[in-house]
Amino acid sequence: MEVKQLDYLPRLKYEERGGCYVCVSHCKDKLGYVRIKHKGKTELAHRVVYELANKMILSKDMIVRHKCDTPSCINPDHLLIGTHNDNVMDRVDRGRSAKGDKNGRSKLTRSEVEEIRADKITPTSKLAEKYNVDRKAIRKIKNNTMWKE
Repeated sequence: MEVKQLDYLPRLKYEERGGCYVCVSHCKDKLGYVRIKHKGKTELAHRVVYELANKMILSKDMIVRHKCDTPSCINPDHLLIGTHNDNVMDRVDRGRSAKGDKNGRSKLTRSEVEEIRADKITPTSKLAEKYNVDRKAIRKIKNNTMWKE
């Protein structure tokens, strides 16, 4: 693949992949975002690109979101401005929220939830005790209002 650079930020090198400009000149953090030094500060590369491409300075409460869901993408056409709530809604709308046992606060595994749903005999209080969760959690699991996916 051909390595290219942005005219207004030549030290950022990228490869075009499916419309995304995936940054290849700088390391990614554990979430896949690229950070660069800009005006003496370490900044998210896509935020700097957005500001330079749109000739504006963003306030700290504004977030630069990716339309493409590729954290290392620096294509200005894939970036849009928004709030933290907009970013959360993007995650929910795109099905990227942590659900089930992928949620760091989950006390149960998928197989335990299936066992709870399959158990038609054991009282809710006993199941709650067995799995070390609240009775309300057991009721919500059995009623499909929790662990819906």
